[in-house]
Formats: sequence, structure tokens, C-alpha cells
Amino acid sequence: MFPRFVIVLLLFATTTLPLPGGEYPRYPARGSTYVPIEHWAYAVVDRLAAWGWVQSQIVGLRPWTRSEFARLTVEAGERLSEEDAPAQARQLYDVLTAEFGFEIALLSGSGGREITLEALYVRALPVSGTPLRDGYHFGQTIINDYGRPWGEGANLSAGAAVRASAGPLAGYARGEYQRAPSSPALWLPAREAIAWEDGTPVTPALAAAGISRLWPLEAYVALNVSNFQLSFGRQALWWGPARGSSMLFSNNAAPFPMLRLTRTLPLKLPSLFSWMGPMRGEFFVGHLEGHELVFGPAGLVGEFGRRLDPQPYIHGQKLSFKPTPNLELGFSRTVIFSGPGAPFTAGNFWRSLVTQHNQAPQSGKDPGDFRSGLDLSYRLPGLRRRAIFYIDAFTEDQFSPVAYWDRSAILAGLYLPQLSRLAKLDLRMEGLYTDLPVGGKVGPGYFYANSHYRNGYTSGKNLLGSWIGRGSQGAQAWSAWHLGPQSFFEVRFRHQKVSAQFVPAGGTLTDITLAAEYRLRPDLMLSTSVQYERWKFPVLQTAARRNVSSSVQLTFFPPAVSWRSR
Repeated sequence: MFPRFVIVLLLFATTTLPLPGGEYPRYPARGSTYVPIEHWAYAVVDRLAAWGWVQSQIVGLRPWTRSEFARLTVEAGERLSEEDAPAQARQLYDVLTAEFGFEIALLSGSGGREITLEALYVRALPVSGTPLRDGYHFGQTIINDYGRPWGEGANLSAGAAVRASAGPLAGYARGEYQRAPSSPALWLPAREAIAWEDGTPVTPALAAAGISRLWPLEAYVALNVSNFQLSFGRQALWWGPARGSSMLFSNNAAPFPMLRLTRTLPLKLPSLFSWMGPMRGEFFVGHLEGHELVFGPAGLVGEFGRRLDPQPYIHGQKLSFKPTPNLELGFSRTVIFSGPGAPFTAGNFWRSLVTQHNQAPQSGKDPGDFRSGLDLSYRLPGLRRRAIFYIDAFTEDQFSPVAYWDRSAILAGLYLPQLSRLAKLDLRMEGLYTDLPVGGKVGPGYFYANSHYRNGYTSGKNLLGSWIGRGSQGAQAWSAWHLGPQSFFEVRFRHQKVSAQFVPAGGTLTDITLAAEYRLRPDLMLSTSVQYERWKFPVLQTAARRNVSSSVQLTFFPPAVSWRSR
């Protein structure tokens, strides 16, 4: 059965209607680069949205373009001008205006071209003690870091980001020098446990070599037509409303090459679909990296330590819409397909799009490894200080978590932009699991795994989805004291418990982190953190292990290295 949200995306492609009533005016179509997922502007919009000063954002479909940030900034300014807004909200609006002023000016329809050296940065990340590096089987000490290499010892990354736009065209490049020490191989009991869970031979004792390289972290070109932007190159996605984890797509793995079609600004469909309110959609086809083993008609194909040729592909579709200003719903689907024994042909691609049921891998007709997701975000308007509640869920090989809650991996969270009368103190809490609390419906380690693609839902051996991994339950919390719009002190907590039915004797991981960001000058930001971690996986080490990882990053925003014309 053809996925319903794909049909809606086809409607998108043939419909270019302005939103009614002038509330969200039709803006000119211009090429605009995407704002990196870790950028401070997302947290600023989250705070404004929780207070109600921004209401049309699509939080479950990121990254946003600079044009979308400009539109949201204009919306915030209009609401703030109509009401007696607190000083803190106006400060947040002011920093957005300063960052996206060029794009705000372009919304009026005037011409404009830009080439900007966006940022220069350097980060030192020393790790002391034995860390966890395998989120697919056990856990990860460092998460949501674009799949950067790291290990015990001194880690370093230094890079630069450049963006350009001219009319409907845009381009972006972020490259890094990355250095990481070597890491020892797992001992035999751990490798035997992995072989048992994945249905593969026992991995040889392969140590991870040290890395010193120049790497294109993100690099793409884009063409915007009627506010539908087609982009090609290395890109990152975050499909969910949560801060610490996205169940289907996050920046835990490195960006990989993809062809991507995105509705950059919201639109509203006519007639029967008008009840859905403003909406955005996205479709992509990408080429994964780092897969080594597949199981097909010829049996198990591949070799440890050697990447498959060709690598599998992945495509995904997502539709997010807001039937009310306080409610957002998103439906998504991803499919890993192709690879050795199943070439990328029009027929195989079509089968992966329309088929809703798996075939045995050895049949040669397996349509791929598919997952369906649902996310929901609701602003609770009845609370005096406001709050946002959200859910992010996905199910394996089923149509949607809507019908299969008893066999879905689920994240739930709550965001409070301020606690009681402490306007500068916020709190966010999230709980999530891939080890079903009720049990019984799916086996241990079921989520993110696949009998055909034995490396599972990964790219470059990092999970594409959540750090929670397979067969686990966990929680995260953050509380920050905001010194200013872009400066804060923060305490973070993370806990993970892995089922003993998945990993022999199970395992636990607990992190406590102190972090700070401080805008030293308008063109210079300091980011620091210290994380203490305790973990215990008897299959890895007989006794509990501890490590401390610290991070210091300086980011320079060159104000003069830019050429703009209007």
C-alpha cells in the first residue's frame, strides 16, 4: 500500500498556495542554507515558542533554513509588539534579529547575494578512563556528535563553515581537521555476545586505528523553486521534537550523501486538507557508509573490517503539520534498501516505496528494512508559566506506531522554559525505551536491527537514530541558568539500562555533566563541559568503569569576512 504521506508530498509538489488570511504571508522563493542542528538559535526559538511568542514553527522537522528562522523572527516581533512582553523575551528576539537580519530583509522580495565565512572553531576533547564506543550493542560515552572519531586520550577537531546564496541557489560547506587516538579491540566474551545477537561469525580482534584527517562534515548545493528546496550533498537531519534524542534521525552518525527535497516554509493545503493547518514535508534518498555484512540469496556476504561495495541506500519521507497553534503532529518512514545482491534499480526503489510487508532476505525480493515513526508536540496553555509536552515513537516493519503502541520504541519529554518565578532557570526531562516495559511483543535487541542488513540502522557504525540503542531504557534531564540570550550554565543527567535479555548480564551507564556557553564578544563564543561517567557491562569488563571527558571549544564568527549585496 502506497504510504499516505508520500501522496501528500506529491500534493505538495503540485500545490503552491499562500496560507490564508495573511497570517503567514507568501514569501519569495530564495535559496537558503540550513542552520546546523547544534546552533544556539534553535534553543532560543524553543524558549519563545514555549512562552507563546512563536506559534508556527515545525519543531519535528529540522534543520531549518536561515529563511525559516527569519520568518519565525518576524512572527515573534509582531507578537511582541502587540503585547507587554517581558525583557527576556525581547532580548531573545533581538539576538535572532541580529543573526538573521540579512534574511529578514530578503523576505520583502528585494534581491540579494551572499558569501560568508560563517564560523571558525577549534575543540579539544580529552577523555580519561575507559569509555563506551558501541551504541549499537552497548552504549556511547559521546553522543550526537556527527559521528566524529574519538577515543581514550586527546581528541581534537578544528574547522570552518562557509555559506553562499544567490537568488534561488545556495551552497554550504563545513570541513574539519579531526584527530583521534587508537582504541583497543574488545575482548573475546564481548565479541561472542555481539556475534550471538547479530547472527554473524565472531568478530576478529580488530583495534580501531588512530585517525588524523581532513573531513567534509557537511557540504551541499541547493536549488529553491516555489519554496521547495532540492539539495544534494552531505547533510544532517533531526526528525523529532526532543533535545537529547530523535528516534528515527539524529546527528549521532556522520552526515552522508543524499538528494533531499524539502518544503522550506509552511504552506496550507486547500479544501479537505485545510484542517491540517500549516505544514512542511521532506523526502530524501541517501547513500549509507560503513556497512560490512548483508544476508541474502547467497547467504552472508561481506567481511569484517572491509566495507561493502556497493553500500546500501536509504530513503525517507516525513510530513509534519499543525492543526492548532499548540499542537504539532509528524508522520515519518525510512527504508534501507539495495546493496550487494540487490542493485539500485527503478523496480527495487519502487518496491521499497510501496511495499508494507517484509519478504525473507534469502528470497531476493526483500523490499528493504523499513521503520515508521510518529511524533507529537503539544504546548500546554493552561499552565501559568507554560510548558511543552512531546512524544517521539517508531515501530519496526509496521505501518505506524498509532496502531502498534505495544511494539513501538517511545520517547516522552516535558520542557519548562522557566521554573516558578525563576525566569532564568529552565528544565527539560525525557524518558525513552527500546526495551518494552510490558515485554512479549518483540524480542530483545529488536529495534534498529535487521536480519538482512546485519549492521542494522547505522551509518559509519554509528546509530542513525537514538543513543538509547537496542534493548534499553533510559532518561535524560537538563536544567540551565540563562545569563543572557546566548550564555548559560547547565547541569545534565543521562542514564541507560540495557536488558540482560539482550546483553549477557545487562549493563548500566550514568552521566553527570556540567556545561557552560558564554558569549565573550559578539564575534567569539566559548563552550565548555565536564562529564563524569560510570558504566558497568560485565560482558565488557568484570568491574564497573569510570571516565571523565571534558570539552573546550572556541568559535569565532568573523564579522568582516562576508560579501553581501541587496
